[in-house]
Amino acid sequence: MANFGVSTVLTGLVLLLDSAASVAFERQPFLNDMEDAGTKAWFLMLSMKFLSACVAGFVTVRFSPPRSNRAWMTLLILAVASSIFAQFPQPASAAVLVIWMASAPLGVLCGWLLVRRSALLL
Repeated sequence: MANFGVSTVLTGLVLLLDSAASVAFERQPFLNDMEDAGTKAWFLMLSMKFLSACVAGFVTVRFSPPRSNRAWMTLLILAVASSIFAQFPQPASAAVLVIWMASAPLGVLCGWLLVRRSALLL
């Protein structure tokens, strides 16, 4: 839920700001080419995917029982599964596919690491 919520809010906010900026500066919207892996808009969407997975991993580990691995591992499996069944970026080179498919699982792992590292420091 956290992944979906953060992803939806970030995407909506970025699209709204881009639309407002395109009207104010009389230019084409920046995010017209979100599907094209060679554009800056695609990298922005990829970073939002990573950030939302990181927040989801953090929230999952933070509110799960101590020393429980079941919740974040389930989230990791769901992140991999969602990458497999989602629409692939175009043009799809091997490097683009690896970066795109690894962004959500790496985000979940970063969220897990943030909680575990802060628990060790306390």
